[in-house]
Amino acid sequence: MSIILAFLAMSLADRDVAAGNPHLLWIRENSNISTSAEVAAAVQRAAESTRSTVVLNIPDLRDPGNLRHFYIAAGDSSGPGAEWAESGYPDFSPAMRTEVHDFSELSLADPRGYYMVFGEEEDAHAVQDALSDVGLVGDFAHRDDERVLHREDYLLEGDLFNALVTTALCIVVVVGSGVLLNAKAYGVMRLNGHSYLRILGSDLFRIACVWVVAALVTTVLALTLLGLYNGWAQLREFAALTGYVVAGLTAAAVGAHALALGMLHLSDVLGTLKGKLPVRSTVLATYTVRITVLVLAFGAIGALAGSAREVRVSQEGFDHFVEADDTSQITFLGSVRAEEMEEAFETDIGPWLRETDTDGDTILVRPGQADYYVPPGSPYPDFEALLVNDTYLRHQELLSPDGERYGPGESVRILIPESHADLAPTLLEGVEAWLDFEMRDDEPVDIEVLALAGGQQVFTYGRTEQATLTATPLLTDAVIVVIPNGMMPAPRYAHLASQGYLLFPDPTDVETAIAQEPLSSYVNGLQPVALAAADQHDRLLSEVRIRTANLAALGVVVALTGLAACLIYVRTRAQQIFARHINGWTFTAAHRGMLLAEACVMAGFVGWATWWTLNRLALLQNPQTFSPEVTGTTGTEPFMAAGVAGVALIFVLATLAFFHRRIVHEGATQA
Repeated sequence: MSIILAFLAMSLADRDVAAGNPHLLWIRENSNISTSAEVAAAVQRAAESTRSTVVLNIPDLRDPGNLRHFYIAAGDSSGPGAEWAESGYPDFSPAMRTEVHDFSELSLADPRGYYMVFGEEEDAHAVQDALSDVGLVGDFAHRDDERVLHREDYLLEGDLFNALVTTALCIVVVVGSGVLLNAKAYGVMRLNGHSYLRILGSDLFRIACVWVVAALVTTVLALTLLGLYNGWAQLREFAALTGYVVAGLTAAAVGAHALALGMLHLSDVLGTLKGKLPVRSTVLATYTVRITVLVLAFGAIGALAGSAREVRVSQEGFDHFVEADDTSQITFLGSVRAEEMEEAFETDIGPWLRETDTDGDTILVRPGQADYYVPPGSPYPDFEALLVNDTYLRHQELLSPDGERYGPGESVRILIPESHADLAPTLLEGVEAWLDFEMRDDEPVDIEVLALAGGQQVFTYGRTEQATLTATPLLTDAVIVVIPNGMMPAPRYAHLASQGYLLFPDPTDVETAIAQEPLSSYVNGLQPVALAAADQHDRLLSEVRIRTANLAALGVVVALTGLAACLIYVRTRAQQIFARHINGWTFTAAHRGMLLAEACVMAGFVGWATWWTLNRLALLQNPQTFSPEVTGTTGTEPFMAAGVAGVALIFVLATLAFFHRRIVHEGATQA
């Protein structure tokens, strides 16, 4: 499991983290006193004088999610990172491709970005000074800097962290149960005078012998598969990450073993020889893990259901993305200080985008944020919303109830589906307030409220809704706010473009514009929306696979904790159970204590889930406490919790019935 987790973390990190351990120099200021050729020459001289390797990471213009370019200046052909110039970069996953270039091939108008320096710290500072001399100023992002991503970070957050916790819990349950089930053997050791530390040391030695053999076999198998997968790319980094995971899980196993053995040593020797267990401490430990796993399973089911829904929704828009053809989104250079970028939004980027929008060369499409279009203080809306411009109407068909297609107009129009016709006054008031805020001191604009035929699906081009951070390609019966082309202030268009809401049907218009200054210094990406949607779909599928495996593992742990609870119960009450059976007690009466305890735990679990859901739903009605994560509440969570509790109870009943029959059979045989 350690190898699998490390493999998944390496695959995710491959897009953002380079091999090796370079010094990261983030260049964010450019005084424009040098050409790209002069910058390349300065970097090459610095690399040669320090015998270090300098690599500039540049995402591809058209496919930034899957292709990047490394410009390499190698001062020492045998140094770290220098071999990439000859043999290529060792991508861990085929999902990300890296093309290497000599630094002299650099032709960027603005070479700001992350410079990776492979060498000593003084070498990195020498490169920093060399770049400063040609007008490029930046600072180092140190390892403990929050801006720097590490491979371990992918294990300590999100789905992989959940999988790591699940694995650790599974190990704790299995190891702890194994120790407790050997209570008689440990009782004999104690009777023979063995101390706690001696028994623990003996156990760990035997386990280590088995572990070494298993580790060798697993390592050979992993190396074979890894060689077939990527030719042992980044093997050192993979081995180090695997070692971290193995160390953490081993610590959990040793801790569980020591704790379970300690609980046995707290009980009397004679009781242990009879197979009796320390009931209170064992039950407390078992149900602590059991309740924790139930909560994790509840979250895992909700997360998996959400991911599965997103996959299904994304597939529904495939045909529309084909029709979108080369329609593309732009991205801006992230290595620019916020003050400079805001100024560029005002003076360069914003005016350019407003002009292209006025000419009808851009499609504005912003889904979500329905709360913008209702009066302040209103409960959060229960309808979908979409902000578009006139150009959108030329590319996408929107029909009135009479079947007439809407086209460009002179006024702001609110297109309301028939199912939401009663919201017309509310939407009119809300849109007026929103326009007053957006337009500031500009002249007021006319607003029309028009009807939209019911049941229509509108294409969002896969844009991400900011409140939920999800992309829904098709919206049904959405409220559409249509604004004339070029109506908004210039900086607003720049901000919309930075969020991916301003699209270009003809990407050659952008290529022509960014070939010249100053736009060439700020625009560094032009990705087709279809390609972006395909990348997002791949990520969602990967997410579903990980969450499915995590849920399956949680199911195993729930079963193991249920089994452990039943074992503890029958071990301590076997004689009582047999006596009740021969006295004619029913199954439920004989085990009423155990069943009542399980029922209370499950009822508390379902009650907590219900309280959590009702609390979240209540927040939707209070705009002052609204937060984006609330929109993830579907209201079905209590039913999911009840399903989890029901499955867990059925398993406990089946396990208890099995042990009941066994106790009765053994008791009858002995009699």
